[in-house]
Amino acid sequence: STCEILEITKSVNNSSVIAGDTLSYTLTFDNPTSLSYTNLIISDTILNCQTYIAGTATNGAVFNNGVLDFTVANVSPFTSHEFTFQTVVDPNLTSVAETFFEDAENGNNSWITTAANAGLPTWEIDNSNPYAGASSWFAENNSTQPNTKTLVLKSPKKLAANSELKFWHTYNSAANSDGGTVEISIDNQNTWIDLDTYFTQNGYDAIIFNDPNSPGFGGMANTTYVETIADLSSFAGEYIFLKYTMHLRGTPIGIGWNIDNIEISSVEKTIDNIGYFTADVDINESRNIFPPINIIPATCTDGIQNGSETGIDAGGSCTITGPCDFDLTLSGSPTTGETFQVENQITSTANVGPNTNYFATTILLENDFEVVIGNEFLAEINPCTAFTNSDELALKVISTIQNANQNITLVDINIPVAGTYRLSLETINGDSISIPEQSLKTGVNRISIETNKEILPGSITIFRK
Repeated sequence: STCEILEITKSVNNSSVIAGDTLSYTLTFDNPTSLSYTNLIISDTILNCQTYIAGTATNGAVFNNGVLDFTVANVSPFTSHEFTFQTVVDPNLTSVAETFFEDAENGNNSWITTAANAGLPTWEIDNSNPYAGASSWFAENNSTQPNTKTLVLKSPKKLAANSELKFWHTYNSAANSDGGTVEISIDNQNTWIDLDTYFTQNGYDAIIFNDPNSPGFGGMANTTYVETIADLSSFAGEYIFLKYTMHLRGTPIGIGWNIDNIEISSVEKTIDNIGYFTADVDINESRNIFPPINIIPATCTDGIQNGSETGIDAGGSCTITGPCDFDLTLSGSPTTGETFQVENQITSTANVGPNTNYFATTILLENDFEVVIGNEFLAEINPCTAFTNSDELALKVISTIQNANQNITLVDINIPVAGTYRLSLETINGDSISIPEQSLKTGVNRISIETNKEILPGSITIFRK
């Protein structure tokens, strides 16, 4: 067929992303044939976990109400048309665990319905016999003609170690003739696995087409809703499509199959928006990204500002909470570039384990606290922003510079109360160097401490007069 010759593709630049990352998509309609097409429309809906980056769509594609549309009036033979766009993954995403739940109350957003007999109805949202709410999915047995109706999950779900499928349903069909089956696919719908042996509650109770090797849900006895459960834990890590199929031989006995409150527990959020391609004549195709794009939630070590952070891996949920006191050791020398590296060597009351390294813009001190390189001291580290609290006494090393004759250490000191302060400098050899008293204003004061090149600073102590 023509669709087997056309090259219709959708691609993305990453298979996994960190919350806050950017994705770049490309959708292509390549016509390497001698045929012409008209009214080509390529569309893509931006689903949850993503936001379209304004202005990134190319070749005249238009973004409106969550959908990107790219149109070409005439597609000539041996031509190719494509557009690209970018999205940003929700930077506030701190967990990917979720439960998929579908109750047929909000329209058909999650499923694709088909009928083998194109002239007959397929699965429909019905209001006559719901389990809960106002609606359920219904495959009606209403024809003397054979038909196979399928209800297929539009986007795959990534399973975890304790995933289960649960759904409520009622069915009424010709015994051992018509009936329903439930299957999953782990290979992008190339093959299907029947869940017969995976049901743990209210599994198959009949056979279909009088074939003992074709079990399913059927018969006239089940006229009230029951809950069926399937254990999907053996498919942990797989991306599954779910399919409900109603098999009808053309004997309109019984009303059909109602399904409601479909739930897949313990799934992981992924990104799987679908591209649609339509054109005249007879082009109606869709392309998804399989496997879907994995999302790595925001953490305090991913190197970007995301989640609730107010800086890179700092602030928000990455702010150390609980008791403010930590037994810390300053490692080496204060690092140029406005950071201290400190190591917690003793398990503290804040439940922070030993030998944990922190990089902080500020070390907050109590009055007259001494910070000695290599020695333990009690303090609070603030990896968020420096000097945000006016009543904090804080010390921040801005830079350590060595020239031909001197070591110069620039220090910012946040003073809560203006007054006279004395600084004491002790060298790494244990010698004390007197620094003249300083009249310091409320707020941040920058002080330059200069020593001979041979004298290396070991500690700085602040005294309030």
